[in-house]
Amino acid sequence: MADEANEWNIKAIKNPSILHLATHGYFFENESGKKVHSINALLNSGLILAGATNFIRDGVNPIHKTEDGILTTYEVMNLNLDSTNLVVLSACETGLGVVQNGEGVYGLQRAFQLAGAKILL
Repeated sequence: MADEANEWNIKAIKNPSILHLATHGYFFENESGKKVHSINALLNSGLILAGATNFIRDGVNPIHKTEDGILTTYEVMNLNLDSTNLVVLSACETGLGVVQNGEGVYGLQRAFQLAGAKILL
């Protein structure tokens, strides 16, 4: 909660049984109207955590100096969630992504599954 809900602490989590994240999510659409490539979807979506506002405004995250407070979908794929039974995402835009024929949706939900989460809500 509060300052403890930061990027550093999320990255340090190892296989919780349940992970509930209630924060701000984002997904940037391609403004040109052209389809966004699936790899770009992994970089254009994620979660906004404690310290991100300061980093965006000042270029410094006062909570943890080495993190920007923005957990991208690409970073989520590297989390250690192999024994995690349930991930609950209580954030806007966490269900958005890029649909690739025959492959599904590339976005935040896919990243949590690739990180090992069994069930995503």
